[in-house]
Amino acid sequence: MSIDPGGAPAVAQPVADGAVAPAAPVVEQAPVVAAEPSPVAPADAAPIVETPVEPSDHTKTASLLEEAGKVEDPAKPAEEPKPGEEPPTEPQAEKPAMVYEPFKTPEGVTLLPEQVDNYTKVLSEHGISQEAGQALLDRHLAACTEYAAMVDKGVLERQHQAFADFRANEAKKIMGDPVLGGAGFNTTKVAVAEMRDHFVSDAPRGSDRYKAEMAEFNQFLSNTGAGDMLPLWRLLNNVARKFKEPAPAAVDYRPPADIGRPPKLSGRAMLYDKSGQ
Repeated sequence: MSIDPGGAPAVAQPVADGAVAPAAPVVEQAPVVAAEPSPVAPADAAPIVETPVEPSDHTKTASLLEEAGKVEDPAKPAEEPKPGEEPPTEPQAEKPAMVYEPFKTPEGVTLLPEQVDNYTKVLSEHGISQEAGQALLDRHLAACTEYAAMVDKGVLERQHQAFADFRANEAKKIMGDPVLGGAGFNTTKVAVAEMRDHFVSDAPRGSDRYKAEMAEFNQFLSNTGAGDMLPLWRLLNNVARKFKEPAPAAVDYRPPADIGRPPKLSGRAMLYDKSGQ
């Protein structure tokens, strides 16, 4: 009896004389795979428990309108802060506002009261002293002066040129007006000037108030360009026409003394009067 490599005993078969016995069939066995050891959790590890998550229902959340009529119960104790949340802090009392003396400004610079109030409010909120506030203001005004010096001078020149062109165009309208301009412009100038001089002030001519109000009126004309505008000239010219219009002729409404009476005729006129024939 022979031993099979796989371990199973082979049974001997009788063999005739002179014959070769066939070889025993070899049976192939499937390879044996060793199972991997299952991981062993440490003894001190807590068991993992999966908690089912319930879907949130938005219909269970109260709306703002529902919450509007609710009144907090004063006897209800305040809710304790959740872990990780800081408890609400008590509102701190406002610091008393600091009082500042009037700040110094360069000559020609005037601060508006609302500007000073806003400035001192900021200084007081940050606890800035009078000296530091004055230093900050000085730096600010110096920066403003430097910026003004850096402005292109051509801008101002172009503005003056544009205003001069505007006045020239308006003056052309007066010259070309059929009533005020043309050949009668010199007459219009005299009439307009007389009305200006007459109504610019109610003070006596030549008095200090008259001169001051005339200078104020001329400054108004210069600043606005109204002195070269047709509507003002037309207004003054119309006033002159009404003001200098000749008065109507006097009419004596008294009837003659002999009206309604027969004329008095002399004796000779009565002899030779042929009017009744």
